[in-house]
Amino acid sequence: MSALTVLAAPPGEFGAPTPGELFDLPPIIPGVAWFTKPVLLAILSSIIVIGVCWAAFAKPKLVPGHPERHRIWLHVRS
Repeated sequence: MSALTVLAAPPGEFGAPTPGELFDLPPIIPGVAWFTKPVLLAILSSIIVIGVCWAAFAKPKLVPGHPERHRIWLHVRS
């Protein structure tokens, strides 16, 4: 099918899919109707975000360690 054929098609032939046709996804686990691919992706992404935040804020250092203090002190001194 060429681009000319698509552009020359009569306007009444194409019917856009409805949201029900686009988002009617089968369940991942049979018998659990709400557990579809978007739900799985939302759960996995939430776990990843929580894990990254937990790792970032698990052991905060309010005062820098000795090498950082020494470097800052030398920079202020000079």
